[in-house]
Amino acid sequence: MTRPFARIVADARSVPFEFDPARGVAIGIVDESGPGRGLAARKILECAHAGRPQDPLQFVFDVENAFHTLAEAFPYMIVGGDYAQIPLRMRPDSILEEVLRAGKSAILQIHALPAAERTAFIARFILALLDLPRSSWRPIVVFIDEAHLYAPRGGHAASLEPIVSLLAQGPPRGIGAILATAHPAKLYEGAAERIATWLVGRVGSSRDRGVAAGLVGLAPNGAEARGLARLSADQFWVRGAGISEPATPAPVGGAVLVRVEPTLTKPGAATALAVRAGAGRRPAFGRVASSAVIVGSILLGLLGMVLVLRGGFVLPSLVLMLAGMFGLVVAHIGSTINR
Repeated sequence: MTRPFARIVADARSVPFEFDPARGVAIGIVDESGPGRGLAARKILECAHAGRPQDPLQFVFDVENAFHTLAEAFPYMIVGGDYAQIPLRMRPDSILEEVLRAGKSAILQIHALPAAERTAFIARFILALLDLPRSSWRPIVVFIDEAHLYAPRGGHAASLEPIVSLLAQGPPRGIGAILATAHPAKLYEGAAERIATWLVGRVGSSRDRGVAAGLVGLAPNGAEARGLARLSADQFWVRGAGISEPATPAPVGGAVLVRVEPTLTKPGAATALAVRAGAGRRPAFGRVASSAVIVGSILLGLLGMVLVLRGGFVLPSLVLMLAGMFGLVVAHIGSTINR
């Protein structure tokens, strides 16, 4: 028996859930709240950074501007967003090539793109990933939140077929996937069927609750299924590969109730992120300062013009106008650097 990759979550009696993402397995996460899904996904992604040569690269599609803070503690490149090291305007295959060349994981901040462009970006990036030559194959994990939007049940999305292909063709290439959703009833059945391990947290909607219960083997009308609506943000039913045997307490329908341990990083914005990024745009403070310089320069120039028009004070007027022009030049240079 191989040694487990990492201990991800455990309940009060230390029932471990262990996951080796280097094997190209797929994990599904269900929780009606973003913080709940994010907690489970973030814990798995953090534990995959074990500081070992065989650690998988991670490609995190950040659709809610919540996961860029992973870069505060782990070696990620930021693609797009306020702290981009690689601009999002590059072609997805070119972005993939540059990230692989650097040998780092990447957070793809696509939250600012229109919905159709987000879907197209995910599709093209996954296709480029699957099209890598065998010589470039290595352990990789792809994380997609709000997966029901990109692999919809009974719907059409440019990313649907690439995601299904990722789940089918990824494992032989060492590519694993983590799909998270608030609405399992809206997730494409063909995608859900290819996910062997599920973590199901709080689900309030009766329709989603019935589907979610089935994913972890709970009776749809049983007490455990009804209790999904009352789980805390860190509680999940887990079923599939990764549960250590023998499990204690005994599984219910093959599932074990676990509690996600605290994560090292937290979701949301971080002021120190630009320092770790090393390149890219500066924080909002720099952009505000540039705007203030522009406004002040315009006011100085206008004051100089007024003095000239009213007559007299020619030298002071010229000084004010020149100061205004100089300020505009400085602001322009600063804004160019911030891009």
